[in-house]
Amino acid sequence: ALVAALAVLAGYAAATAPQRLGQPFVDTARHGWRTRAQPVPGVRLATLPEGGIRAARWVRAHARPGDVVATNAHCRSGDIRGRCDSRHFWVAAYTERRVLVEGWGYTAGAHAQAARTGRSHAVVPYWRPELLAANEALFRAPSPAAADRLRRAYGVRWLLVDLRVQRPPAGLGRVAALRLRVGRCAVYELSPAGAPAP
Repeated sequence: ALVAALAVLAGYAAATAPQRLGQPFVDTARHGWRTRAQPVPGVRLATLPEGGIRAARWVRAHARPGDVVATNAHCRSGDIRGRCDSRHFWVAAYTERRVLVEGWGYTAGAHAQAARTGRSHAVVPYWRPELLAANEALFRAPSPAAADRLRRAYGVRWLLVDLRVQRPPAGLGRVAALRLRVGRCAVYELSPAGAPAP
């Protein structure tokens, strides 16, 4: 009976193996390995936005090594108000700069929260809500005060906006200078303290 059960299970595995194992190779051949999302049943994961690598590399080329980037993108799926898969790191990876708040999955803080709550490290909420709120304030309701807070308190100089998450409010251009728009991304530079955006 055990051998028969194993044979049936092996048959099921063999029937789905080409799709499970072959599809990543087909997708990669068509679209490139950088945009291949890992399949998770029931969850549609976002890949890099169009222009994301170019925008991030532009920041890398123009930013000083100590510059900090803020972004409106934190989740691979869902959003920060719902279930957020926070394993989102492409901004930090391709800019090669520190990011104020991007993804927090895989971090020591996420694992500590996961141990306390019994939830996956990928979906625990960010443990510094005041920092996340300061970050989001500039993208949702830009003001000189919000820009100044990110600049002075956290050293932010660059903003990398994923336009799939939200289109930047018109007021963002009054506190930061649009430096690049490519595909579904925009890069802004915060003006020096007290100076209007050029």
